[in-house]
Amino acid sequence: MRRLLPHLQRVLQVHSRNESLRGLCRAEEIALDSLDTGVVAVDEQGRILWANESADRVLEKGLGVSRRQGRLVAKYFSEAPPRSR
Repeated sequence: MRRLLPHLQRVLQVHSRNESLRGLCRAEEIALDSLDTGVVAVDEQGRILWANESADRVLEKGLGVSRRQGRLVAKYFSEAPPRSR
């Protein structure tokens, strides 16, 4: 048991840190949701990872930008972000 104790203490420390970070992320989401401006986080392939409530409303209307198969797409090609090579 004595050999396990340091590992168990480390597990509790990591768990506590994860809970703190989870709370911080939730606070950030709440703050971003309160904005009137749409905020969208995408990965390298344009897949939507997260969108605030304002962005969701814009994406649902599909007026300029929309969501297609989980990706952010522009209505007009000239508005589309450049593709990475």
